[in-house]
Amino acid sequence: MNQKNQILASQRSSTLARSLQRNRSIIKRTDYKVPSGMVCLRSLIIFSVIVLFLLSIFTTISAETRSNPEESDMRDRASDPLENANITISNSLGEPVKHIYPGSKHYSFQTSVKMYDSLDTLKSVTLLLDPDGLEISISWDIPSNIVTKSNDLKDYIIFHESESGSENDGVDTWRITFALEFNWSYPAEKQTNAQMISESTGGYKDFDIYLNVFVFENDLEFEGQFKITDSKGMDIEENSWIPALETLTCSGLTVIFENSIDQGAPVYPDLTDLMYRIQEETSGNFWQAPVEPGEPLEMEIISSSLSTENVRYKLTLIGLPSNIELISNIEYVLNVDAEPLLFYDYVPSNSDSIFESTKIKCGVSLEDKGGSGVDLDSIEYAMSIHGTLNYGKWISVNSDQIKISTTGNVIDVSIELIFNNGTDNYVKWRARDNAGNGDINGYYESLDTQIKIDVSSITYYSPQIVLDYPKNHWIFEYNEEITFSAIGTYDPDNEELSYLWTSNISGELSTEEWFQLKLEPGVHLISLQVYDGQGHSASTSVEITVLPEESDVVSNNVEDKQGLVFDSTGATAGTATCILIILVYFFGGTEVGKYKLLGFAIPLYSKLTKKMVLDHETRGIIRGYILANPGDHFTSIKNHIGLKNGTLAYHLKILERENLIKSHRDGIFKRFYPMNVKISKDLVHMSKQEIILNTIIENPGVTRKDLANMIGLSRQVVNYHSKGLIQAGLIRSEKYGKKIQYYANEPISPDINQ
Repeated sequence: MNQKNQILASQRSSTLARSLQRNRSIIKRTDYKVPSGMVCLRSLIIFSVIVLFLLSIFTTISAETRSNPEESDMRDRASDPLENANITISNSLGEPVKHIYPGSKHYSFQTSVKMYDSLDTLKSVTLLLDPDGLEISISWDIPSNIVTKSNDLKDYIIFHESESGSENDGVDTWRITFALEFNWSYPAEKQTNAQMISESTGGYKDFDIYLNVFVFENDLEFEGQFKITDSKGMDIEENSWIPALETLTCSGLTVIFENSIDQGAPVYPDLTDLMYRIQEETSGNFWQAPVEPGEPLEMEIISSSLSTENVRYKLTLIGLPSNIELISNIEYVLNVDAEPLLFYDYVPSNSDSIFESTKIKCGVSLEDKGGSGVDLDSIEYAMSIHGTLNYGKWISVNSDQIKISTTGNVIDVSIELIFNNGTDNYVKWRARDNAGNGDINGYYESLDTQIKIDVSSITYYSPQIVLDYPKNHWIFEYNEEITFSAIGTYDPDNEELSYLWTSNISGELSTEEWFQLKLEPGVHLISLQVYDGQGHSASTSVEITVLPEESDVVSNNVEDKQGLVFDSTGATAGTATCILIILVYFFGGTEVGKYKLLGFAIPLYSKLTKKMVLDHETRGIIRGYILANPGDHFTSIKNHIGLKNGTLAYHLKILERENLIKSHRDGIFKRFYPMNVKISKDLVHMSKQEIILNTIIENPGVTRKDLANMIGLSRQVVNYHSKGLIQAGLIRSEKYGKKIQYYANEPISPDINQ
């Protein structure tokens, strides 16, 4: 039974109940007119008749309904001739929506009314909305096809007649469309209910309430990624340094209704007076641009004219209606550098000085007082041997030629350059600051430095050969790889040297100062010739023997061609081993401790075996590495060459004992140098890189700013050394949002500094 049949049954039950009540009243009134003996019998009879009558009626209704539901439904429809359907809402594209926004195109509220008697009996259809306690009604009079709106005193709703309409299918249904546009002043509610009233010509009305039909939204928000680019079109990260009076372009955002993108697509507001506003809070300067619906922000601003850190740029909207809110503003922080780079303390400092060498030490000091600092990678020099109008190309200064002050503000550069004899020699410098100030390429240039040279009284000397390996009369086994090294060779005039190795049997061997090679069997006369490029040369030779394949090696030197074994006396070796294990356990945790303890173990060895016959080549590699990397520490040498602690300590001790290298303790590090090198603080600058590397290992993802704070160095110093670590492949930098974070490239042992 449908709803209307239930109502009809309820009305009939009410009628029967009233009849029963009247009968009871009659019975009650007659109680006073009959004898008491007859009252009970009469009442019982009357009550039984009434009960039977009611049961008969209900049974008949139920039977009729069950036996012929269509006929019953027709009787109900005769008194209920029309029925409303649900309301559906769609946007101008015909897409169903549950959210409505102001200032956009109209929305279609669609419903239908089903007529059970005749299509011509539909008189009107009315849509009621109830914002702010008002019952705004839009009523459509079907016969006259006229729409009227009432109770909308604040013009919350605009009715679009051309987009609205009513039609019937010629059978039993009217379809009604109300095209409505909502103004900005319409009250925003979480959920909105609607009512639909249809009325027939006979006066019957069907009244329906629809819950949570739509949500009205009128607050705005920014969509997209806000960004700022400089005059060259390069993106500027937040907290970066920029030049003064730089033209900046702000872009990347659009203005949309709050939560509209979550409904499937952004909805853009259309307000005539709505404008973007960017204000520089330090100076109070501001810039404005109109908001075009659906068009991204594109606005030019000018940076401050003064050097200032933490300049805050704030993006907001103006021209919003009083009841509309912008969900969030956007703030962007930049630093402005208005100061130029300074060049001073030129080397040579006196242009009147006359030098008696063509190799001259040149240098300069740089400083940026504006705050952004010198871009170390941008430091370059140019030289000329034909006057100030004929400079060569700009050449980058190597990182080992740069010295940074403890504050990071002053940069000292020092290099050696070769000029011609005469007075037409010049050198000049250029660099950028981190803000990008300078000429069209962002550079500042120094003054020209003249260098006068008179070499008429110079005496040139021949190169001095130091032949490390092989030694005279050494014997090598068949197919053995032989080390040839003259790394210690030098030129008194500091000229660049060239090398030529030859064998009387194998011919030319190499032009390198260090190499390894297998020679054919026989007695070889190895000759080395060294040239300085100025017409001077030196030569030396040694005789070595390579045995045939079936021969055994004859020792060249007890230490250099044989391996190490413990003394054959078992008790002595066992005691020594126990002592060594105990000492290493208690004191071998640092480089210095390891080196001393492993060095202490060397006297426990009494003879060499054939197993370590190539140890002399290993020492050549170790010494060559130290010559190329003076000041490197024990663990670093071990990792680069691939030796164990004991093996490396043994060979280092021998090299020190023979005065081929020397060592220096630097805190927890044991550093090694060639004998002819003067140990200075400049040679241990790698400690900063090691500290930075360890800090990154212990704090993966640390930012440059936090890294500088952790280790007590300036950002410029951290930036300089971190670039070296990146180039070495030890760390990497990754950009997350507006921050640069550092990570170690691969797992590194916790004792990396030992």
